[in-house]
Amino acid sequence: MDKLLTAEEVAELLGMKTDWVWAQARKGLIPHVRLGRYRRFRESAIEAWLSELETGGNGFGTARAVRPVPLRRRGSLRGRRRADNRGLEPTMSSRAGPQLLSLGPTKPS
Repeated sequence: MDKLLTAEEVAELLGMKTDWVWAQARKGLIPHVRLGRYRRFRESAIEAWLSELETGGNGFGTARAVRPVPLRRRGSLRGRRRADNRGLEPTMSSRAGPQLLSLGPTKPS
């Protein structure tokens, strides 16, 4: 039986960051096995995937096109982007300080 690798071990093997490995696995671009809530990577499957990439394939034959996968953005905009998209402007309370309390309609200047 092949050894099952963690994302950290695959990242080290590929010389990439662990976040990149997770993103590629979520998109199904790296062969992996789901074990409950865990994802593990079979060593022989990773080696076969790499050798196919080296020969000019995309890792999945010709049936699937590979697109770059952006990493997830950490943090929250706390409603600021949504307010801008709806034409609303954040309103503040003097007691609250710099915290966002509510969104009111934009006043014409």
